[in-house]
Amino acid sequence: MKYRILFLAGALCLAGCSQNNEDEKAARALMAQAEANINDNRPERAIELLDSLDHAYPAETAVRREAMSLRPKAMEQITIAQIAATDSILLAAQAEIERLSPEFKHIPGNGLEGYYVYAKAYNPNFVNAAQAVEPRVNDANFMFYIAAQNRGKATGLNAIAITDRSGATCRSEAIPASSARLVNIEGAEMASFLPEEVDSLGRWCAERPESLASVSLTGPKGSINIKLNAAQAEAYAAAYRFATAHQRRASGAVVREKLDRQLQLTREQQARVMTNEE
Repeated sequence: MKYRILFLAGALCLAGCSQNNEDEKAARALMAQAEANINDNRPERAIELLDSLDHAYPAETAVRREAMSLRPKAMEQITIAQIAATDSILLAAQAEIERLSPEFKHIPGNGLEGYYVYAKAYNPNFVNAAQAVEPRVNDANFMFYIAAQNRGKATGLNAIAITDRSGATCRSEAIPASSARLVNIEGAEMASFLPEEVDSLGRWCAERPESLASVSLTGPKGSINIKLNAAQAEAYAAAYRFATAHQRRASGAVVREKLDRQLQLTREQQARVMTNEE
């Protein structure tokens, strides 16, 4: 009986050792695959394999400790690729800004916020015009917005719509009736449309600048249609592109700064792992 117990204990020990060896081999195989993917510049796949190693073989602490140096290497590759993509966005945005800047005129705010307008379509008599619509880009954070005025038949002006030569129309969001941005002074209706109210309209115009035909001043009391000449039509597309290029550059700069910090962190992690190994 004593020898039988010893035999069973030995058999169980051998089985356990055998299983441990198999787990270690499998864990090391995952680690080797992860390293191979890093060498082949496939860091996303390497991260997946390292996650599988951690989840499938939590008891293989020695192997997982050896694999610790691989994760920051993979993250470094991912971050470098993201930096390259972000730099491409920044370069394209800067090129667009430089291309469009000469076409815009800056209008000082005289105590208020100034703005940019498309120079070829600029109307210095905008305030006194019978009907006028002017796409603008503010000079604080370079957002696209639209100012409109009607001195003719009252429409209750609270929205604008642009129609192209095919008859397709895109409409802004309506300004709430209670908004301080709707002003009526001595029969002149004036409205200033926020970026979020005309963003889809600006994008629509930027896609078809050469086919824009007219703009309508609309409200609950009616609508007034204004034909657009070539410069006025281009103003909508150019102003939207000018604003969005500035926005892409601003947001890209924020992303680039975060990626620089992330890259520094991955390299510090690699240095710490190497120090611990030594």
